Amino acid sequence: SSIWRSKDWTITLVQSVLLFIAMNVALYSDAQLPSFRQYTTENGLTCSTIYRCIEDSKGFMWFGTENGVMRFDGHFFDAFSMKDGLSDNEIFNIFEDSKGRIWFLTFNGKLSYYLDGVIINETQDSSLAKCYCNAGFQSAFEDYYGNLWFSALDGSLFIKSEQQVKHLTLFQNGTIPISDYCAKTNVAFPIHGEKDSTLYIHYRDNIFKYDYASGMAHSIKEIPFVCGSLFNLKSKNKAIGVNYGRAVNSISGDVTTPMHIELSFDLSWLEKTHENLIVSYNNKTTHLISIKTGESRRILTDITVNYIYSDRQENIWFCTRNEGILQISKNALHGSIWDKKSGLSSTNIHSVHVRNSECIWVGLDNGELTRIKNGVVSNIPLTSNTPINSRALIFVKGKEGDIIIGSDIGIDMINAKDELVKPIGDFHHQLGAIKSLTFSKDSNIQFAATSNGMYKFSQYPFKNSTEQLEPIFQRRFAAYIDKNGKLWHCTLKGLYLSDPEKINFALDPLICSERIFKVIDHGDSTVMAISESAGIFIIRDKQIVDRLTITDNNYQISYRDLYANNDQILVATNHGIYEFEKKGDQWNQIRKIAVGEGLPSNEVNAVLLYAGKIYAGTSRGLAIIPLDTPPTFSEKSTVYIRNVSGSWGSTRDYSSISIAPDHNNLNIEFSAISLFDNAHITFYYSLNDSLNWFPAEGHNLALTHLPYGMNTVAIVAKDKEGALSMPVFLNVNVLAPYWNKTWFQIILLFVLLTLATTLYYLWSKQRFNEMKQKLLVNNERSRISADLHDDIGADLTRINLMAELLKHSSKNSTLISTAQKIINESRNLRTKADQIIWALTPENDNSEKLMSYLNHYGSQLFENGNIKFHFQNSVPSEIKMSALKRRNLFLIVKEAFNNAQKHSGASVVTFNASESRGNLEIIIRDNGKGVISSNNESNFRSGMRNMRKRTIELQGEIVFANSSPQGYTVMVKVPFIGNKNQT
Repeated sequence: SSIWRSKDWTITLVQSVLLFIAMNVALYSDAQLPSFRQYTTENGLTCSTIYRCIEDSKGFMWFGTENGVMRFDGHFFDAFSMKDGLSDNEIFNIFEDSKGRIWFLTFNGKLSYYLDGVIINETQDSSLAKCYCNAGFQSAFEDYYGNLWFSALDGSLFIKSEQQVKHLTLFQNGTIPISDYCAKTNVAFPIHGEKDSTLYIHYRDNIFKYDYASGMAHSIKEIPFVCGSLFNLKSKNKAIGVNYGRAVNSISGDVTTPMHIELSFDLSWLEKTHENLIVSYNNKTTHLISIKTGESRRILTDITVNYIYSDRQENIWFCTRNEGILQISKNALHGSIWDKKSGLSSTNIHSVHVRNSECIWVGLDNGELTRIKNGVVSNIPLTSNTPINSRALIFVKGKEGDIIIGSDIGIDMINAKDELVKPIGDFHHQLGAIKSLTFSKDSNIQFAATSNGMYKFSQYPFKNSTEQLEPIFQRRFAAYIDKNGKLWHCTLKGLYLSDPEKINFALDPLICSERIFKVIDHGDSTVMAISESAGIFIIRDKQIVDRLTITDNNYQISYRDLYANNDQILVATNHGIYEFEKKGDQWNQIRKIAVGEGLPSNEVNAVLLYAGKIYAGTSRGLAIIPLDTPPTFSEKSTVYIRNVSGSWGSTRDYSSISIAPDHNNLNIEFSAISLFDNAHITFYYSLNDSLNWFPAEGHNLALTHLPYGMNTVAIVAKDKEGALSMPVFLNVNVLAPYWNKTWFQIILLFVLLTLATTLYYLWSKQRFNEMKQKLLVNNERSRISADLHDDIGADLTRINLMAELLKHSSKNSTLISTAQKIINESRNLRTKADQIIWALTPENDNSEKLMSYLNHYGSQLFENGNIKFHFQNSVPSEIKMSALKRRNLFLIVKEAFNNAQKHSGASVVTFNASESRGNLEIIIRDNGKGVISSNNESNFRSGMRNMRKRTIELQGEIVFANSSPQGYTVMVKVPFIGNKNQT
């Protein structure tokens, strides 16, 4: 009360108002922190303290840590440590020279570098041992002549050329005074002049000029700069410095130019981008400062930053102490996030409407609206007793700038003055949960799709003019009146189309059987309809002409909201915002916006585009992101091989890989260098110059049963726009087994030839001996047969002649009878001798001689008995037969002939010989009286038993059978031995 009574109350009031505005501005500034992507040990880092980082010429990000070096391609981290060749695991800085060598500056004062997949240290390169310092290295620089300058923590410099190493110590003949500021560091920083190659060295409070001829440096001027530190050393002649008054200056050589920006705290690092300075302070805060205006915005809090780096895609990388790596994209850096710190009563946002650039309306999940107007946040409850978990709100723009609001408790309205109009009508709580709202062309009729059915409102602004359409209490999900005045509405069965003037839901045509929750116009005769699980349907003239679905192999997509203009579609999902672009008649998925590109959460419920900015309602607040084309490399994504392994082991030397024949399998791990949206890169491979390319599963390729010899594996990357990278090739030599070696095959061929020659020799020798033995046997057989014929035959002839003389000269009947018996026996004996001689004679060892002899024998035998003899033979004549077989066959046939002559009483005997399947078949038939019970073995006469015995010796078969109606048959089947030309 004393204040108001004071005469200065107006001044006090003004001060209070200004203080309130300042507090709101501070809240607004600090609350709108950009979203960032964080990489920790859970993502593959070996530790959480990161000192420095660079982006190399190939696109890799390299990070120096207190536990080695990490290389990052946008997807994978590869770790390098002392076991891989590093001189020390604590890496203070990383530097790439013009030859592509990645240098590692260590705490222990030793240098090493990475080149072509190998880390080289002082044990492989003796010149590196000359660069050793006890203090450790902090900075590196390459001058115009290709010399490398390494700055140590004690202020000394090592200058390395290809031929030699020099050690430069400033103020060798004395010491310079150290101010309070410059005492914080003792590092010398070389930098060239802006217009020439003169080299200047900034050290403590002085600038030194270096003389290349003498190799000496001389102090030329003093400068009041903090720590003598230079920042943003990406150029040979441009840097940033901060003086004692914390004013920022641009530096080139020995020239300093004020940038008219003053810092508020002692800085730990500073990075310059195209438009801004990013300054990390010692109080764990990082600010974005506009170079043009000097305005400052806090972008990180409670995080100690060791180093800041801006890559070629304008991503900002923060190397932190104990927090790992933070990355903020260009879009996220210039975007903002509104959440509870900004004043929102809830962070779960389900709808967004932008009235103009100064006023944003946000629908929350707690039954409240939020208005953000000129940076001031106002939370507006719809009712005093709104349920805490009230459903998301839906906004539909109405007549004269009004905004119609649908919620779980009914319908409300925001007028053109941004005032909430209380419930419309007394029945609004009976409508059920509002799903969708739509207007007719003149805005006088409105339809609402609710959980209780479809409602129609008239007499704007809809007071006491509500009609529930039949069928009632049938749940509706969407209602939309398109440009042509047609009503689209969705039930559990799908999407229907109606005439709003003549509604007959029973006759409405079903357009799409999916559950649609939103329909929007896209052209004069085209609408787009979105389903939570089935994607986006493009409908023209009541027909579905296209369907868009999101391709993301990493996630199961749930569609939440849709925004579309002529050639662009933004889709809100449970895994971020996906952007489609139309080229010709084809819609292509071109981009994904997720956490790290400006979103605080990938759970996005609503999205719209207004004045070049994306407004995204997420589960963690409202994100406003500038819609810029994402920067890309001028070159396509490059494939590189991370690791090659198999049952034989693993290797990082991919220039030449040889594996054993019994381990001809391969597992290749690869990736593509892309620091933006790496998840949409796919890979294809080809084997041994095949024209066919096959998709690879993820980032691995397993190959088994590789053929012997050199195998070439080609791998390419395909980005989201369909562009292919240049292939990377991996040559793998599968060593042939010893049996596939030329020397082994020559030896094997020699051994086989030797063995074949030996076997042929032995076979020929055996064959010769067999033929020789056979010839001897045949000669002996010929001799025996000749002796039998000449000696025994002659003797039998003489006995027969003497018996004939005795018979004719004697008159004694007894003597005549005896002489006749002698004649008969000698004749029989001569016949048997002839048979033996025939069997022994080698010239008869074939089927032709056998058949001829049997024909001759049968003809003579049956001629004397007045029996007709029929001889039939189809056996080839060239079949050779042994003497034993010929004799046994002859005796079998002879016995059959004799039985037919003596016992059958037949008048006709038939002989038939043929060859069948390697067997000799002989059938002898007569038309006699046959034999009773001839199949009974006990009744066979001895001759028949002998026939069976001889047949068995020949491994054949014999059958005796009575013929029908009369006669007797003997069937003999004997196999030939060998082929037709063998015995």
